[in-house]
Amino acid sequence: MGRDPAPLASCGTGYHHIRCTSTTGSVVVFHLNVNGRVIATGTGTNSSSSAVAPDEIVLLVLVLVVLPIPAFVVGRRRRVKSPGIAFVPYVGAWIVILRSIGRSGWLAVLAVIPLVSWIFGIWAAFTVPSEHERTRWWALPFLIPGVNLVAFWVYAITLEPTPAAPAAA
Repeated sequence: MGRDPAPLASCGTGYHHIRCTSTTGSVVVFHLNVNGRVIATGTGTNSSSSAVAPDEIVLLVLVLVVLPIPAFVVGRRRRVKSPGIAFVPYVGAWIVILRSIGRSGWLAVLAVIPLVSWIFGIWAAFTVPSEHERTRWWALPFLIPGVNLVAFWVYAITLEPTPAAPAAA
């Protein structure tokens, strides 16, 4: 059926866990409750190296570089002061988008509060397009997970730039 488990090299106990290491370096940890019953298990390796997997690098680049680009573009087209803030992880894009509609960047704090962030996201999906003088139909793709990432790119690229203010005489 499956492969044979690797023989155990050692097992040790802690206050509320049992940690077993195989001869191949795999680690299994059993977390116990006060009655001694297993409530959680975890697996890993006994490697001391801090190697990063390729999929972790892709995810990191996606989150830190690719996702903030549309917010940066919106900030540039709406002449937001310091649109590069969009590259601050997680809240930076929210700060730039909120500034682009004339709201305080501090509202981005709402994006990190569980459940409140859903309400905040729905509010933003309807408010941002209308404040940018675009149709509220943009809210529909902004609310669909996965589609919203593509929609945000299309939205940013097709957003008309704000004309420069005329120079004072």
